Parts: sequence; C-alpha cells; structure tokens
Amino acid sequence: MKLCKFLFFILLGMLLKTILFSQSIERVPNAVFTAVFWDRFTTKNISYMPWGNENDLNATEVTIQVGFSTPSQPFAYYGKEPIKFFEKSFRDVGDEDTPLTEHSQKIGEFNFSYQEGRTQHFLLIFLKQPKHHEFKIFSISLAQQDLEYGSFICYSQHKEPLYLIFGDKKQILGPGKSVKFKQAENEKSQTLPFKGFVKKDSEYHEVISDFLAINSENRAILFLSPVRNRLRLKRFYLNRVPIESTIGFNSNPINIIESVKSEVNATEALTPMQI
Repeated sequence: MKLCKFLFFILLGMLLKTILFSQSIERVPNAVFTAVFWDRFTTKNISYMPWGNENDLNATEVTIQVGFSTPSQPFAYYGKEPIKFFEKSFRDVGDEDTPLTEHSQKIGEFNFSYQEGRTQHFLLIFLKQPKHHEFKIFSISLAQQDLEYGSFICYSQHKEPLYLIFGDKKQILGPGKSVKFKQAENEKSQTLPFKGFVKKDSEYHEVISDFLAINSENRAILFLSPVRNRLRLKRFYLNRVPIESTIGFNSNPINIIESVKSEVNATEALTPMQI
C-alpha cells in the first residue's frame, strides 16, 4: 500500500512538472527591452524580476549590466506593467558575524500598454534626475514596423533644420522631429558616409560628418544635439537577437536566480539630452 502511494506521488510530481514545463515553453514575453544610460560614464548592474513579482518570496531575479554607449543585451519580461528596476548595495551593520547586509533600492520603473499574446519591443533610456536616486526612463519603440532592420532613425534636438545625407539618400530633419533612412533590400552591407548641414545665407555648412554601418542584421538610433555651439552625434546600434536568446527568456517565476552580464562599451563620449 505504501509503495502504491509512493509511486502515485512520484507520477503526480512528474505530471505536474511536465505541465508546468509545457506552459513555460508556450508562454511568450509581454515585452522585450534593451536599456542604456544617457549620461556619460554611467554604468550599473541593475536587476529586475522577469515576472514582475518582486513582492513574492524567492522571486526569480535577473541582473544585467547597463552602460552608456552600447545598449544592453535584450531582456524578456512576462509580467504586467510597470516593469521595475533595482540596484543592490551592501551596508555595514557593525555586526562581526554579518559585517555586510544586502540592500535593494528601486531606481526606476517603466509603464507600457500590456497586450495579451503580443510581445512589444522597446529601447529604454535612463536619465539622471537632479537630487533624486530614481532615473527618468524614456522609451523608443523597436517594433519592426517602426524601425525595421536595415534602417536607422535620426532625432534632432537642434533649433534649425538639418539637411542630412546618407550615401546617396537625402532628407531634411526639422527641429524636434525625426526622419528614417532605410537601406534597399538588395543593397549589400557596407559602411557609408553620413553628413549633416545647416543652411545660412543660401549656403550649406557641414556640421556633422561620420560613417554608419547598417545592414539587414542591425538597425540604429541617432541623436543630434547642440553642445557648446557644436552639433554632436550620439548613436546606438541594435543587433538582431532571436527572442529565445534574450536574457530571462523562459524563466520561472520563483526559485531561480540568474546573473547575466553583457559587454559594455564605455569609450564613446556622449552629450546630455535636452528635455
């Protein structure tokens, strides 16, 4: 009799495990994010709960490294809005047995319109706020229809119209506006010159000159900002990453602690965003 009960519970456990596993496989993330800090030389290890259950005991927590010039690896989120971000620190409590205690502080959150069965994609830009420990978070949609692979979008914070040239393509970018450049589908991957001009007294003066490498496996976001009477270019490249390879994908709500770090490029000088 005892053997029968033992076998029953073993089979029941295996059945439940199979059901839970199949459910986790079928579940798609509600959103996939990639993050970057706007302010120069800002790099942090930040954490989030892929299921948005930060109040649950033993909730799965993922740590990612976020820098200021290269966006982080994409990370999946299964919870509902808002997604909350935390930073851990260690404090000395003066106890010889436990000299340091871990402390977690919320550094920001982001609201998005949850849509059942649909995965949304965003770039999150973290901006410092004076005299406040939480960051202000701005978002840019990375949906394919908004920014397809093989294209890049330019945002202007300049007070005058900018005349842009990428390869043989030309566009006019108005103050506070955006324009998108797209490579033709049959164009080969190549690095092309990107230039910007302002018009004064019927003449065009070059204010930006750089090279961009856009292909079918990446896309980019550019910001053109005035700094000390000059125009600065800040660019973020975003490579194609399968959703199955995103950090936190297919994670369980509880009992699993993951720590993943992404490579951070901290060599490019950036300029403050004008809000």
